[in-house]
Amino acid sequence: MQQQIDENQHKPSVRIALAGNTKCGKTTLLGVLTKGMCDDGKGSLRDIMVNYAHEIKKGGQTESIVFELIGFDKDGKQILSNEQPTNKSQYQSQVFQQSNSYLYLIDLCGDNKYFKHSISAINKCLFNLIIIVIAVDEGITRITVECLLICQLYKIPFIIVLTKCDLLKNKEDKDKIIFKIHNQVSNNFLYRKLVIAKDPKECANLMNQRLKKYENQKGLICPLFEVNNINREGIDSLLQFLFHFKNQDHLYQEIKSPDQPFQMDVFYTCNVKNIGEIPFGLIKSGTVKLDQIVSVGLDENKQIQCAKVISIQNVRTSLTQARSGEIVCLILQPMIQQQIIDFAKIKIIADPKINIPYVKSFWANISILPGPTTVTIGFKPILELSNITQQVNLQEIIGDTQFLKSGDCALIKLQFLDDAYQPVYENQQFILRSSHSIAYGQVVNVSQQDLINDEQ
Repeated sequence: MQQQIDENQHKPSVRIALAGNTKCGKTTLLGVLTKGMCDDGKGSLRDIMVNYAHEIKKGGQTESIVFELIGFDKDGKQILSNEQPTNKSQYQSQVFQQSNSYLYLIDLCGDNKYFKHSISAINKCLFNLIIIVIAVDEGITRITVECLLICQLYKIPFIIVLTKCDLLKNKEDKDKIIFKIHNQVSNNFLYRKLVIAKDPKECANLMNQRLKKYENQKGLICPLFEVNNINREGIDSLLQFLFHFKNQDHLYQEIKSPDQPFQMDVFYTCNVKNIGEIPFGLIKSGTVKLDQIVSVGLDENKQIQCAKVISIQNVRTSLTQARSGEIVCLILQPMIQQQIIDFAKIKIIADPKINIPYVKSFWANISILPGPTTVTIGFKPILELSNITQQVNLQEIIGDTQFLKSGDCALIKLQFLDDAYQPVYENQQFILRSSHSIAYGQVVNVSQQDLINDEQ
C-alpha cells in the first residue's frame, strides 16, 4: 500500500551520478552504498542492481541507467529497508518514506558502446555531484578523462572514489595511481586540488562553502576516497561526506524557485498496466499539485494540448505536491473526453501560461573538443540538449572558415532533421556527439523564422 506524504513536508535531496570506465566497480559500489551489504568479490551485489537479466551475464558491462536511493535520518544515520534488496520498488519506497533527507543515485554506463546514454543522463538530470569511480587495477582511462571533461564543461562538482583497493599489493602502487590522478585533476583545464578525504565532513563543508560563494570552480578541492566493496572499508566515510554535501541547484540557471510557474522536463515515459504511459522527469521550476492543469506539448496541428494531473509519485510514494529539483512521475488525464494524447512523446510539462519556444532550428556558439574530428556544413551529429536527444544538421557556419577542427570556436546554425519542432531556450548548454563527444555549445538564440509561435 502506497503511503501519502503530507503536502507541507519537503525532504532535502541531492542528485548524484556514478561515472567511470566499464568494470571499474560502479554498480557494485552503488549496491554497497544503498543496501548496507558487502560484495563477495565476484559481483554478487551487481547482479541484484542491474535492470536486465542479460546484463548479469556480461560481467560488469552495464547497458542501462540504474536508479537508486540513499536515505538519512536527521542525524545522518543511513536508513535501510527490511524489504529484500531484489524487491527494488518496495525497498526504495520504504527508504524514502522513513528518511528526513535523501540522495538520488544514478549509475551511468561506462562502456564505449553505451556511454552515449551517460552523456544523455548528465544533460537531463543536472547532477549536483558526480562520483568518478576509478579501479586501482586499471587507473585512468579514456572514459575517465571524458567524464572529467564533461564535469568541467557543465561545472558539476566531482569527487574521486578508488575501488578494488584490496588488489593493491603495496603502498608504492597506490601512490603511483594517486599521483596520476593528481596530475589529471590539477591540470590547466580542471585545476582542482586533490585531497585525501581523512575528514569527510570537513571536505563536504569546504566544497559547500566554495560552491556557495563562487560560480567558478577552479581551485575547488577534489576529495579522494578509497573503498573496499568486500569488507566495506571506507564506505562509512563516503556516506558521511554525501550526507553533509548540500544540494547545488543554485549553480544551474535552469533550476528556478518553487514560487515560479511550473515546468518539468521529461526524461522518458514508462508504460504501466491499466494506466498507460507515465512521464518521468525533473521539475525545473515551480510546484505541481494534484488536479493542476498543465500543457503537455503540441498536437498534429501544432496546437498546445492540456491535461490534468491526477497523481504525483516520488519513489513509489504518492504526493499531494512536488517542487523544483525533485524527480517525479505524473499520471495525467486529457482535459477533453475522448481526446487522445501521445504521452510517450512529451518533452515538457508546464503551466499553460509559459510560452515555450518550439523551434526547428537555432543559433549556437560551439567549441570543438580535442580529437581528430573535422566539422563542416552538412555534418549530422546527435544533439544532447536538456531532455532532447535528436539528430541535427549543421546548416551554417559564420566566419571565414567552413571547416572546424579541434580547439576551434564558431557561431553556427543547427536544424532538427525532418523539420521536427523541439523546445529550445536561449543559454541552454549542449553536447554534439557521434561515437564520442565532438563539441560543446550554448544556445545563442532561436531562429525566429522557425519559431512555431510566430508561424501561428
